[in-house]
Amino acid sequence: MWRVSLALSILCLAVSSSAFAQNASLPIKEGRFFIQRGINDPNNARIKTDVFEAVSSMIYYDSEFFNVCTLTSNPAFCRKGSSFNVPTSPAVLIGDQGGGSPQFPSGPFTLNGVGYPHVWYFGQFNISTSTFVVPRMLRKGRFLIFSQPFNMTGRLQVCSAVSTPPFCHGNEVVYDGTVTGHGTLTVTLNVVTNFDVMPFPFAYGQSIDYQFEP
Repeated sequence: MWRVSLALSILCLAVSSSAFAQNASLPIKEGRFFIQRGINDPNNARIKTDVFEAVSSMIYYDSEFFNVCTLTSNPAFCRKGSSFNVPTSPAVLIGDQGGGSPQFPSGPFTLNGVGYPHVWYFGQFNISTSTFVVPRMLRKGRFLIFSQPFNMTGRLQVCSAVSTPPFCHGNEVVYDGTVTGHGTLTVTLNVVTNFDVMPFPFAYGQSIDYQFEP
């Protein structure tokens, strides 16, 4: 009898473990990262697979990954003929891992139909780098819109609590696995004239929009 009980216990443990451990990389079926300058939307980043849906926020300002063509970017603003990369670094750290403003830090999460109102996210999104060149002819009040395809891979760890950041352990882990995705990146800049800043029109960052496709 004890052998039957032991076998059932092992089976239950295996089933419960498989609820959060994902061995195969999951393709992102739909989602969007809509990052706007000056707007901190807590739900502007979302990815959905056949297994889970994760929602959080990603920011433009004070970001080492998406702060392009602004007063605090390096270089500041985007002059005519200059180039810039999005993201500025391809390895985008997820969650509060120290330094800078966190990307995709926390939010609601759904796993196999079970909802978690608030979880913490950790890991890394590896997003292909796109390079854009600002035209040499800039007219005040116009918008510059750039588009390129992108690819993304990464690891996402989902935590119900975090006792030892930047990761969680044991029964704190709700989900842990890798993802892959692709789609279209659209970057929007606004052409501005401000002679207190520079003596000719320049491009000012407005939004970075990653649209995932099946």
